[in-house]
Amino acid sequence: MVRVIYIAVLIVFCASLAGCRHEPDNKFPYDIKIGDLAPVYKDGSAGNNILKAINIDFHVLEIPEENFSKLDEIRRTLSIRPIKFNNYLAFSANLFSAYYGRNQTRGTVYDLLQIAGAQHIGNQAIILIDGESTDIPIKQLPQTQVVYFNNLSGEIEAARVGPGYITLHFSVEKADTLDDAATVKIFPLFTRMSTNTISQFAKLEKLQDFPFASAAMQLNMIPGDFIFLAPEQHSNDQEKLSSIFFNNPQGSMFFNPDERKPPERKPTIRVYLITCLGLNF
Repeated sequence: MVRVIYIAVLIVFCASLAGCRHEPDNKFPYDIKIGDLAPVYKDGSAGNNILKAINIDFHVLEIPEENFSKLDEIRRTLSIRPIKFNNYLAFSANLFSAYYGRNQTRGTVYDLLQIAGAQHIGNQAIILIDGESTDIPIKQLPQTQVVYFNNLSGEIEAARVGPGYITLHFSVEKADTLDDAATVKIFPLFTRMSTNTISQFAKLEKLQDFPFASAAMQLNMIPGDFIFLAPEQHSNDQEKLSSIFFNNPQGSMFFNPDERKPPERKPTIRVYLITCLGLNF
């Protein structure tokens, strides 16, 4: 009789354990498929996990200051029509000029630059993911100084900046067009270019950035598109934004093989070629 009672108690105890089984909290579906893990984009569609980026070739060249007028022929070869400006009159008042071209005219531009005595002084590959930005150093400001520029209203304004860098700021996003173009926004920017890896301090330093919005522009770019950026007029006022951006009063050495003269140092004007090499938007 005792044995029967013992067996009955064991059966009741096991049944109670089965009834108290812990249910998982995450409710993970058992019938999930690999395809269900694909990313969902803003429009609600599931697409391929492809890195959306643009590849830009940034070239810096300089010509002797005395040959500045020879840039006019390059301007006549190109067009400003596809480029959008934050305010074209303010852009021009800042003595900036920007012209658009395609691959087929790029060779002509280089030929005309060679006629103007241009020397290639550097280039940089820029790869930007959709929504990202970067700053390309143009000139270092070793100490605090005043920079004069024309604001969006066309009035002359002074910005006290430095030490840091005058840079060319690039940002990119998918263009709101039917073709696979990227909207590239470009403007001069003063920044300290912090390398602080602590995000809180980096954000505080970025608050000291000063964008020159009156010299901003944008272009929907596809591979082969390029922008020729140069001063519209020449100015030796080293406190002006355009002079800081384009002038090199210390100059560079130039050879004169045709005139059989020794190399001589000449003050120079810098120009920039910004070319879209590829994208996967």
